[in-house]
Amino acid sequence: MVRFVTLWAARAKRFWRIAPAHLAAVARSERQLGVLALVGLAPGVAALTAWVHLAQQAPKSGATTQSHWLLPAFLLNAIGLEGILVGAGMVTLLIGCLGLTNLYLASLERRQQTLVLWRGLGLTLLEVRLLLGLEAAAAGALGSGVGLIGGLLISRLSWPAAQRYFDLTQPHGVTALPLFCGLATGLLATLFFMGAAVVTVQMPTALLLRGAQIHPFNSWHELRASACGALFAGVLTLFAALLVLSLRSAL
Repeated sequence: MVRFVTLWAARAKRFWRIAPAHLAAVARSERQLGVLALVGLAPGVAALTAWVHLAQQAPKSGATTQSHWLLPAFLLNAIGLEGILVGAGMVTLLIGCLGLTNLYLASLERRQQTLVLWRGLGLTLLEVRLLLGLEAAAAGALGSGVGLIGGLLISRLSWPAAQRYFDLTQPHGVTALPLFCGLATGLLATLFFMGAAVVTVQMPTALLLRGAQIHPFNSWHELRASACGALFAGVLTLFAALLVLSLRSAL
C-alpha cells in the first residue's frame, strides 16, 4: 500500500511539473484553439449570461402574448418567455462548442505522433489524457471568462431596449445567478465536448516503432456520436434551465 501511494505521488509530482510547460507550448503552437475559444465559445457564454439575466427580470406571465414567436402555442405555454430566452442562449453556446470541438479533433489528429511520443517516453495513458484535459479546461476558462465580461456588457447595453419592450420598471442590476450560469455552463460544455475527443483518441506506442499510420480515434460511428452529442446538449440545457425555470419547463 505504501509503495502504491508513493508511486502515485511521484506520478502526480511529475505531472504537475510537466503541465505548465505543456500548456505554454500548446498556447504557442495551437493558437487557433485560443482564437476559436474567443470567437466561438465566448459569444455563446455572453449570450447565455445576458439572456438568463433578462429571463430573471422579465414578467412571468402574459409576455408571450404580446409578440410573435416562431414556436407552437403548446410549447410557448410550457416554457414561457424565460424558457425562450434561456433556450436562445443555449443554442448560441452549443454552436460555438461544436466549432471548438471540431477544431480540437483536427488538432489531436495533427499531433498524433507527438501524443504517441509521450507514451514512448513513459507517460501513462491517463497522464496524457489529463494533459489534454487541461488544454480543454484552459480553452473553456478563456472563452467562458471573456464571455462573462461580454455578457455583462451586452446586458448593460441592451437593458434600455429590454425595459421598453417588456415594460420593465426595475433598474439594471446583474445578480450572481446569470454569472454563475454562464461561467459554469461554458466550462461544462467545453469539458463535455472536448473531453469526448480526448477519451476517444488512440495512442498506441507500437505506432512510434512501426512508423505506421492509423486513424487516431476509436470507431465512433455517426449514430453513436450524434447520440452522445444530443445527450451532452440535453444535460447542459437542463443544467442551465433548472437555474431559472421550473422542473417541468426545464424538462
